[in-house]
Amino acid sequence: MFILLSCCSVTAAESTELHILHTNDLHGRMLPGYDMKIAIPPEKIGGAAYIAGKINELRGMNPGRVLLLDGGDCAMGTAFSDALYGIPVIDYMNSVGFEAMALGNHEFDWGTGKLMAMQERAKFPFLAANLIDSRTGRIPQYIQPYTIIEKEGLRIGIVGLTTQNVSILQNPSRVKNLLFLPPEEPARKAIDELHRKGVRIIVVLSHLGLDDDRALACKISGIACIVGSHSHTALHKPLKVNDTVIVQAGCHGSYLGRLKIVLDTSSGRVISYDGELLPIVDRNIVPDKNVEELITLYQGKTKASMNEVLGIAEDSLTDTPHGETESTAMGNFITDALKNICKADVAIYRSDGIRTGILRGPIRKDDIHRVIPYDNKIIKAELTGREIRRMLEFLVESPFLTQVSGLEVIYHGDRKKGERIEAFLPAGEPFTDDRSYCLVTLEYLFYINRNNGGFDVMKKKHRTEVFSREIVTRFIVNEKRIVPSHEVRVKKLPLTVPPE
Repeated sequence: MFILLSCCSVTAAESTELHILHTNDLHGRMLPGYDMKIAIPPEKIGGAAYIAGKINELRGMNPGRVLLLDGGDCAMGTAFSDALYGIPVIDYMNSVGFEAMALGNHEFDWGTGKLMAMQERAKFPFLAANLIDSRTGRIPQYIQPYTIIEKEGLRIGIVGLTTQNVSILQNPSRVKNLLFLPPEEPARKAIDELHRKGVRIIVVLSHLGLDDDRALACKISGIACIVGSHSHTALHKPLKVNDTVIVQAGCHGSYLGRLKIVLDTSSGRVISYDGELLPIVDRNIVPDKNVEELITLYQGKTKASMNEVLGIAEDSLTDTPHGETESTAMGNFITDALKNICKADVAIYRSDGIRTGILRGPIRKDDIHRVIPYDNKIIKAELTGREIRRMLEFLVESPFLTQVSGLEVIYHGDRKKGERIEAFLPAGEPFTDDRSYCLVTLEYLFYINRNNGGFDVMKKKHRTEVFSREIVTRFIVNEKRIVPSHEVRVKKLPLTVPPE
């Protein structure tokens, strides 16, 4: 039901209605799955054909004034999409008629060459006003700062922004010569250009995250709506910050966002709005036949490879800890694989890189993609026990669970900073501060922490190994039968941290 949220004297001739449908952070989830927070199995959630079906339904209800946008991070994250470098997702978005997409940080996961290939295939622009090629001082040719879309004579300016943290979140080699600027000034510049072109209705398509979207709405006036992403926030009702409406549709295609806004055509100001998130539940939606055919086509190209059985799990590899420990069976398994294959003394991993567990039975290649959707290289370095201990203290104090192999780690929150980690080698052997140990860890952890947290010592010492999925796959093939380890390797004592 449409709700009028503000009263004014604007006449019908001075106002217009716009419907925005929006998705974000699909991460390659072309196939429906399960989410018990939304629907009880066997009902499935998401899936490109069902998203497209819902879009078709809503377009039929509001012909001519529907704008379809995506917030980015569309492709990386599933074997289905990764095997073909995001092309299945782009073909789905072309088929359903997306009109613009913000450039997400994961669009760079395969390097700029694959990003350019996706853009060349797309029938819609990738937008990022705050991305600059350092060699030219201009936005790269394969990216646009904004686009202008017309709906029944109504001109709408869509400005794209991406997180300036791309340079931190990515291996620098993947974003070489690219500068990711703070979003405020590039946004102002793009909006000013649109105003000079006579465009008054401004929509920002943002891959900044909800907190930064709020900040942008506080600093810049004249934005009718921010369609957000990156933080995976399910905003079931729009937010209003100053005169700007902010929306975001969760992630993985679980929801389609719908926003209806009434606008003053002369100023672009929002008069009233109404919005919601529509769950994509299979039983409620007629799937789009063209997208179903696309999925069948690409499944045929990837199914045999992804169904390949690598080994057998003797019991379920869970990704949840028990009690005071941070260790999980899946974390123990992955770090054991890294330590074994890379012939290291110690392996360190972080649980935000582990997205699910594996059930007892056959382990298929597709399972490894689901467990490690965002593949990262592994780096290797010779470090002292003191340097590794410093890294562990930094990691265990973070909000994410730390997984290790080759060590037993106890974190003492009641000790002063720098002395909170107690570590032992297997069988209780002492872990010596001055001795050198071979460490393997995620390249991602190094790059996001390379100037602090103990990782700074790796700058001149590390060398890159192969990707983590390849290492885990090789370990399973070598071992053939995987017996989960439920060892307590990282224990965080429930003690009050003293003041500094």
